[in-house]
Amino acid sequence: MGDRATTERRLYTMLRDVMIFQKIDQLIGGTFPPSKAEVDFFYAQQHEKVTAASAVVDKTKHKGAAPTDEEIQKFYDAEKAKFEKPAAALIIPGKPEEKTDPILLTGEKRAVKYAFITLPVRPSAPVAPVMADTTNLTPEEKKAKEDEFKTLQDAHLKALAEQGTKVAEMEKQKLEEQKKAERVSNALNDEERGAKTFEEIVKAEGVEPLTAPAFARTELPEPLKGEPTVATEIFAPDSEVNASHTMAASNGYAFFEVTEIIAPAVRPLAEVKDQIVTKLQAQKDTEALRAAADTARSTIVEAVKGGKSFKEAAEAAGLAATEIPVFSQAKPPVGLANAPVITAQTQTLNPGDISQPVEVPEGLVLVNLMKKELPQDPKMKEDKETLRNERTLGGSQGFMPQRSPIFDAWFAARRNEAQEVRLDGQ
Repeated sequence: MGDRATTERRLYTMLRDVMIFQKIDQLIGGTFPPSKAEVDFFYAQQHEKVTAASAVVDKTKHKGAAPTDEEIQKFYDAEKAKFEKPAAALIIPGKPEEKTDPILLTGEKRAVKYAFITLPVRPSAPVAPVMADTTNLTPEEKKAKEDEFKTLQDAHLKALAEQGTKVAEMEKQKLEEQKKAERVSNALNDEERGAKTFEEIVKAEGVEPLTAPAFARTELPEPLKGEPTVATEIFAPDSEVNASHTMAASNGYAFFEVTEIIAPAVRPLAEVKDQIVTKLQAQKDTEALRAAADTARSTIVEAVKGGKSFKEAAEAAGLAATEIPVFSQAKPPVGLANAPVITAQTQTLNPGDISQPVEVPEGLVLVNLMKKELPQDPKMKEDKETLRNERTLGGSQGFMPQRSPIFDAWFAARRNEAQEVRLDGQ
């Protein structure tokens, strides 16, 4: 992270710049109201009544053929070839770097020497006694309860005093352990450390050194299973061999040195065959589902052109179709499966259009926009004016304005053209 003061200063500067940018945005944008066409569009988007239908191509009914041994071998060989290529050969300008599928590879393994210094835990405070309810007791019973409570109070005060002593001892021990951790850290990172080993340094402070032979990130040694942050740091790219590290642990400090890094290797085909089959089968199932959906859509489009309704055409194509009750953005359909996906599609379609297949949990859905109607409302003019103000100045409830995309584009262009100037020299 670098120097903490520098990091905090940069963070402060960044937050300040964001706040200044937002203020400029508000000040300039407040004088840039949306056009009449934009207001009409946004009003219609909120209030128009939509009639639509949908049909799902069920993924459970469309499965690809099982991968053949030849296909499995071809996949394995291709991924293995990627691993064996020089890294530079995998980089093609304008394309993502080719990487071997992880299912073929063993995980990277690292051997490590490590140690922990555990800080003492603060003793818990004794629980204060509570006086029992004596409302319905006789005088004798009430006195007995009061005497009992006084005895408990005296014991509690004594326990508090003892706890105070324990806390003082704990704080003293904690300080000693912190100083010990500092000495260990300094010794491990001393430029004049010479031939002193990790074990020698930590043992000199009475700390037990631990050693772990090479292990994968998913197969942590027992002492590291409760220290996920330490384990992550051990496998960090900058944790080089023989470099000493000191860091906070779950209840104290951890010290470690990576002693060996075993790079990933390609596993034999026999070990990964089942995983390759699963992957190829999923790809084939996806292809089969997509092909079935494309065929169904083409069939439905032609049938609709011939005069059938979407529902009739979809059912003739073997799909379960649903005609959706009239809805609007302000009153979306209730109880409709995949409602967000379907309503989003209706916003991009023209009446009569049928969407391309869209992924949903059940498979792929086709959406037909049957019609859009904008009801005549006596308050339309008033609502449009309110909408215009909200998108310029912000809403009456304090939310930020959703301004014209024309303004946003203009403002973004001005920002990109601007030269960065820092008045504070940072």
